[in-house]
Amino acid sequence: MDVRSVLHKLSGRTYQSLNDSGVSDLQAALLDPDIPFNSFLFSIFDDINCTNLTQRTVAAQAQYAFDAMAMQASGAATSHEGQWEFMATEQYRFDIHASSGLRLSIDGRVVLDAWTASASSPRTSHRRLLSHLSRGRHLLKIDHRCPRMKSCSLRVHWSVDRIGLRVFVYPLPSYFNTDLLQQHPACRHTMFATEIIIHERFMASNVLTTDPSEADLFFVPVYSLCKPLPKPLFGPDTFFGRRLLLQAIDFIRTQYPFWSRRAGADHVFVTAHDYSSCFHYKSTGLVHVPKSFQSRYPDYPIPAEPLQPLQNAILLSPLGDLMTPCFQPWKDIVIPPFVSSAPFRQQTLDSDADHIDSTAGRSRFAYFRGSVNWFDGDPAYSKGLRQLLHRTFWNDSEVQVFSNSSGLYSRELQDAIFCLCPPGFALWSPRPFESLAAGCIPVLIGDHLVLPFQDLIDWPKLSIRIAEEEVGGLKFSLKQVSEWEIAAKQSEIRNSWSAFFWDVQGPSGRMDAFEMLLHSLSTKVKQSAQF
Repeated sequence: MDVRSVLHKLSGRTYQSLNDSGVSDLQAALLDPDIPFNSFLFSIFDDINCTNLTQRTVAAQAQYAFDAMAMQASGAATSHEGQWEFMATEQYRFDIHASSGLRLSIDGRVVLDAWTASASSPRTSHRRLLSHLSRGRHLLKIDHRCPRMKSCSLRVHWSVDRIGLRVFVYPLPSYFNTDLLQQHPACRHTMFATEIIIHERFMASNVLTTDPSEADLFFVPVYSLCKPLPKPLFGPDTFFGRRLLLQAIDFIRTQYPFWSRRAGADHVFVTAHDYSSCFHYKSTGLVHVPKSFQSRYPDYPIPAEPLQPLQNAILLSPLGDLMTPCFQPWKDIVIPPFVSSAPFRQQTLDSDADHIDSTAGRSRFAYFRGSVNWFDGDPAYSKGLRQLLHRTFWNDSEVQVFSNSSGLYSRELQDAIFCLCPPGFALWSPRPFESLAAGCIPVLIGDHLVLPFQDLIDWPKLSIRIAEEEVGGLKFSLKQVSEWEIAAKQSEIRNSWSAFFWDVQGPSGRMDAFEMLLHSLSTKVKQSAQF
């Protein structure tokens, strides 16, 4: 093939190679300290390619384009190959931008086949793939078709990607997030604080990309639960939060092109309220506030139904209730609420967590402390389960149920073998995670409950499930659990401990809640990937 000119565009610098001088120019380019590493750098002048030319360790990306007049009149199909040194046995991510059809082979095995029968209708595409490669030299080959009398572009970049995920975080105006945190700093410490923590962790994570064209997912950082209701009401102002989230969606729709490509299906939101995107504390009915406050909320009353613009988006929420439209298991990810591990563990978790092991020092068999009735006497509260627990065990010496508060709550959890976790209005609550923090075996009460990271955590090994209709016989069921089973569950809690919390870093080999989330998101990306 008679290619008269090849342009190598690297780090903003242009190298032009003409005929026989091409090899020396290419070698000079490889030695240039300003050229980023870890990228495809190929040329095809006079059938000479980069084979056997070494490349240094890798980091960024490079691109090249062929002179349009150099291509064969019929439209050129070109082949480029090179041997490249991979510095470690890892999972590598390949990002490929091409103006038309291509085929990528590694060590003679086709790993991406996006060849087109004709090059007459080029289109720029961005494709991604993950491949496990051993340390050492590997032969990479690309077949690329260039349309007749058209310029071609091809860029290939690879880097270590153990998780297989790239996330672009929208740089929203600060009134959507950090301004609210500055005005209401206490929201960092509520059970809804995951919307803040996940945003901050993404910004410091290796999965973050500032190039939206290589993103698998788009994270929308909105602190919709940071503003509290005015006193004497309590909890987050969901009227405000609902409007703020809708405003954020309007903003990214009008300012960026990415939402419309998949109708928001690759966008991620934290919706940490009781009923997630329904922004409601109950699964049915309307949100009600006292008449003296209704004038502040022009959208009052609010029905308990999901926000329509979020129908395709990935929602991160503690809600895992299969009986409500506010949770869609095919797309949403159940996450733990924020529970501080500080009252239970000041230092990094180690393998000798003596506050978790055995029944020694635990004077309470089973324990619950919390509200039994809602402040307005709503009979739907807890489906009547907390009320049943209180009626059944209010005077029981082994199953201790308290309806008042206590300043010794953390210590009491640590004194118990089993901690009862009935629902409130929603099926989820922070109680299972408070229990796990204290090394107390959570007794999960609630039908149709989906738990956080069920694909990664073996919940039956560290908890007890009690059906709602069996609450009255709860004591008998717990008495059937042997000492050996108790010890095994406590051991599993110890081994999985860091996975339930957002404010700890587990020891080597143990993931915290954010790292668990990354793996769940990566799984969703792989399930929906189209190469």
